[in-house]
Amino acid sequence: MAGFWAVDTHARGLIENLVPGRHPGLPITFTIWSGEPIESGERFLLNVYCHQSNIIDDMTHAAVVPGFEVTRERMIIDDLFPDVTVDPNKLSPDIHMWREDRYLTSHFVSDTFYDRLSDLDVKLPLHRIKGQK
Repeated sequence: MAGFWAVDTHARGLIENLVPGRHPGLPITFTIWSGEPIESGERFLLNVYCHQSNIIDDMTHAAVVPGFEVTRERMIIDDLFPDVTVDPNKLSPDIHMWREDRYLTSHFVSDTFYDRLSDLDVKLPLHRIKGQK
């Protein structure tokens, strides 16, 4: 879902503590076609609007989106081997959730955010990336 990320109450609270007001959450409910909720508990849709450009293509399992072979301005990470390497010198220390300029379908989080999620036992589809401090 491009720049949106569905999270639970714990993750939303953690994000709000790390970066107050930066990623406001819109309350949502996941339902089946009849309107019956699929999951219990509150969920929020966050807008991950911060962009950075720090992925090292040659050290990342990624492919060029067809039609962008020459410019490489649109890339996609291999879901089966989500090996991503970034240049830590290009990471902004005050950004804890972001999207890459050329990898628009993927979301990324800082090590600080990842560690806090782990401490709280929050489960999200996240992988550690190489090169990050």
